[in-house]
Amino acid sequence: MPPREIQQDSTGITLAGAAHRDRTARIDGRDAMGRSNPGAWTECLGGAAWNVAVDLAALGHKPALHTVLGQDQSAFQDEAERLGINLHAQTSDASTASYSAIVDRNGDLLIAVADMDIYRDFSADPVDHAPALIVDANLETEAIEALCSKADWVAALAVSAAKAPRLERCLDKIDLLLANASEVEALGGLNALADHVSLIVSSDGAGVLRVIDHGEMDKFEVPPAAITGDVVGAGDALAAGYLHCWLKHQSFDHCATFAIACAQAVLAVNGPARHDLLQAATESIAQ
Repeated sequence: MPPREIQQDSTGITLAGAAHRDRTARIDGRDAMGRSNPGAWTECLGGAAWNVAVDLAALGHKPALHTVLGQDQSAFQDEAERLGINLHAQTSDASTASYSAIVDRNGDLLIAVADMDIYRDFSADPVDHAPALIVDANLETEAIEALCSKADWVAALAVSAAKAPRLERCLDKIDLLLANASEVEALGGLNALADHVSLIVSSDGAGVLRVIDHGEMDKFEVPPAAITGDVVGAGDALAAGYLHCWLKHQSFDHCATFAIACAQAVLAVNGPARHDLLQAATESIAQ
């Protein structure tokens, strides 16, 4: 299928999806499953769409984010205003969503619990026409379909293997899919996806980033990176980095290189995003 052009100032992007509280417990020593483990909890604002919006703002964009929050939304409003994110929050009587992760002493994810029922209350009605839309699969299929019908160009974040199938009915409306290997398999595999989506960016966790453009695949090596912080948010940073370059019509090679640098920059800190992302990624590439 022919690619759809992005007819807009690339600094203005609409996102729709998750904004929730990220809680991460890091185990101090060797993890012992089935037992109490010494460690510490940290909490920050997160969610796929929120993280990507934060990263895009750090990269110089002016994102607008549509989401749904509980009554306790002042922290999101204050932080969005500080970062330059135009937050449109629908209000629900349900609790604001949360993602609680337990990572080992090296920062690798052991298990996580996602309390996301509030996203069933999200409505696409308040979202205006969007020249460029980024949507994540935390939303229900019906909301994703309605959002895609309002956009000229759509990028989708698959989020997880469990949630990725929510995108199935919209694949022909998605121009860019960002997904890891398990999420790709949940959607039928690369060959099946290439019949519907013109551009697919897929990380496999084994040191390779795959970019599939109209069925033609390029592979980009991901250099080893020490996890100074934890893995939470690295995939969102990769997505933001790729989108940042793609919206500026830069080459596949540069998009991939910059996306990898953004992901590794977030791996180097605690928390799902960093506000100096542009500087950190640029310095990483220059090394």
